[in-house]
Amino acid sequence: MKGSFFKDSIEYKIEIQGESWLQGTRVNGTLVVRNHGNKPFEGLSTLLVRLALGTERKVKAKQESAFVEIASSGALASGTDALAAGATSAPLAWEFALPETARITDATKSLYITYGPGELAAAAGTFGALQLRVLPHPWIEDLCSIIDTNYRFPRRKISAADDKSGAVEIKFDAPDARSFSAVESLVAEFRVIRPENEPAPTTIESSYTFQIKEVDAMKAGVQLKKGKRTATRTLDPRELILKLNNRVRRDVFEGVFASVLTEANLSARV
Repeated sequence: MKGSFFKDSIEYKIEIQGESWLQGTRVNGTLVVRNHGNKPFEGLSTLLVRLALGTERKVKAKQESAFVEIASSGALASGTDALAAGATSAPLAWEFALPETARITDATKSLYITYGPGELAAAAGTFGALQLRVLPHPWIEDLCSIIDTNYRFPRRKISAADDKSGAVEIKFDAPDARSFSAVESLVAEFRVIRPENEPAPTTIESSYTFQIKEVDAMKAGVQLKKGKRTATRTLDPRELILKLNNRVRRDVFEGVFASVLTEANLSARV
């Protein structure tokens, strides 16, 4: 993925390796600067690349508060390096690690790579920005696939649960089966946690909220009211994940989800 940005006579060209990224992976690339002017450019020592969280409506409106910095590359060039008129810099490398709890991309917010002159990076319109398409951790995708294919809960929407926790929220429609006739929808949340200095995730937090239609016994006749049934589970990757391919063991999670349905007073049959 590539982008470019002009400020005065200076062109900033960024290249990012990849088109989409999973939670828990790395984002890296290079920044190249070209001086299209007829005077030396003295700003190489302030060049920065940042990982930032962007609010989409503010990004479109080019508001100064559109981005919140998460991490910075630090100055990419040392000292007071200058760039002669008409010259192009060597590629300046940068890299950021996305944690397993990195915010996924949805309609409201997304992670961005912002780049340009460091002293101007706080002002709107004075730096370049490329949106990162961040997808859920592959274990979360596996868990959703089992709920979808084995239990016939069609996926409707995937989004970030919030800005801070890194949890992924998945909304499912109810199966078209008599045993789930009282269920309107399911909202599941998953969060893969890898503590600092740990080589691999140690926990998967999960919650399941079923929207239910049930008979209102306090009213005359047969009238329905809406309710919720919620269950939570903490999953251990040592039991859930296959070492051979680092994917979810379907049989283990089928047992977990069956217990969730039982706790919510729902049948596991579809």
